[in-house]
Amino acid sequence: MKKHILRIAAAALVAAMAVTSLASCKMKAFDGDLRERYDYDDLTEYIKPGKYKGLKVYTGDTSVKKSEVERSILRNRSYYPAEFWEDVPADTPAEFGNIVGLKYQGYLDGEPLNDMSNQKEEGFSIVLGTEMIFVGVDDQVIGMKAGETKTVELTVPEPCYEYPMYAGRTVKLDLEATYIQSAVYAEYNDEFVSSNFGVATVEDFEGEITKNLNDKRSEEVENYVKTRALMQIEENFELKKCPEKEYNEVYDSLIANAEAEAEEKEQTLAEYAADNGMTEDELYSQAKQKAEQIVFEEMIFYYIARKEQIALTDAAFDEKAEELAADNNLNGVDEYVSFMYYYYGYSNYGVHEQVWYSLVYDFIVDSTVRTETK
Repeated sequence: MKKHILRIAAAALVAAMAVTSLASCKMKAFDGDLRERYDYDDLTEYIKPGKYKGLKVYTGDTSVKKSEVERSILRNRSYYPAEFWEDVPADTPAEFGNIVGLKYQGYLDGEPLNDMSNQKEEGFSIVLGTEMIFVGVDDQVIGMKAGETKTVELTVPEPCYEYPMYAGRTVKLDLEATYIQSAVYAEYNDEFVSSNFGVATVEDFEGEITKNLNDKRSEEVENYVKTRALMQIEENFELKKCPEKEYNEVYDSLIANAEAEAEEKEQTLAEYAADNGMTEDELYSQAKQKAEQIVFEEMIFYYIARKEQIALTDAAFDEKAEELAADNNLNGVDEYVSFMYYYYGYSNYGVHEQVWYSLVYDFIVDSTVRTETK
């Protein structure tokens, strides 16, 4: 009898613990909590939370290196050669200091990388030795001839501020050298920098370049830490299922955007899809996958914000919007709101949500540990 009573008591205790556990998952609204979207007390019905604080991001030595200053000097010197740029003789291999017309397409695990493929059609020009894509690419272009194509596999440096998503990973690059030009560089001296850049001496010029690179580096590092931390968070969280309402909203928006772009080009959706290298069914399938990913990412932000009580009060909105306005060279909150409405088409709530996302990003970055060693 006593054992039976103990079993009942143990069962009751387990039940009570389960209720307590379920209750702890619920996140009640608080002042400044955004609730127009993802208005669910228990987001763990849709996502399995993971670690999002105390993450480590390897940034390496973030100081501006002498080699970076030298690359910037070379790029600036290329704007003012002693003689005009001219195409090199046919079959002449590209060498250090040449301007090369380059088209390229990046791939990771066989899939095209959109942010590494925006130069695959028209291409752009690079000055060999300035590493305008990422360190290591110029070495592969040196020796190529005009019209030559080449496929290479390269490990993206870590850190890589230009491509934080791929830092440390091996990507495949399809390269095409469309033209090669050479010129005689003007002598690099005080007279050259004074006449072309308005500074008295080479030392002043290099000091200005170093300052500009340092200012840019600060922003690059912040973006790098943000991106790498978010990548870790997405790996730590797990998507259980998408809430139907938000999923449909995002999916419908993606399809509507595709239809609008097709209409602008006077195409059917099938023709628009074909122009983007897919069938109409594949376009719909891609939209479904993208909608699922967007909803997953958004729910992570909503979960963190409610867990940490990151509130978008009027005061918090004004302070952050003022900061974002300054970052975009805008004059105050009202101008920022108007800019977001007219330029990006955000509703009033949409602007508030974007500001709130920035607050969550700030929390993630502030709680991330930066390390110079792996």
